[in-house]
Amino acid sequence: AYVLAGELLAAGGDHRVAFPTYTEMFVKYSGITRKANAGPFMAPGSRLRIALRNWMFNNKLMLRMMLKMTDNIAEGVELKDYERETEACGR
Repeated sequence: AYVLAGELLAAGGDHRVAFPTYTEMFVKYSGITRKANAGPFMAPGSRLRIALRNWMFNNKLMLRMMLKMTDNIAEGVELKDYERETEACGR
């Protein structure tokens, strides 16, 4: 929502300019997040998978690796300072 609102602000409210820019920024990020569905891992359907999930959370090395992976995904979009950018453009 922040990026879409910022792109609309940067485009002077013109959605025909803002939407393509917003979409371009999120194409790669959304593809990664669609493939990285945590649901089956977080809510496994068998006792064995529950035990494996719990082991991974209790294993410090595995937990660090999982956190590093999620950080890399979360950092896939660089957030701009739209207010500062629009002030520089005189808007």
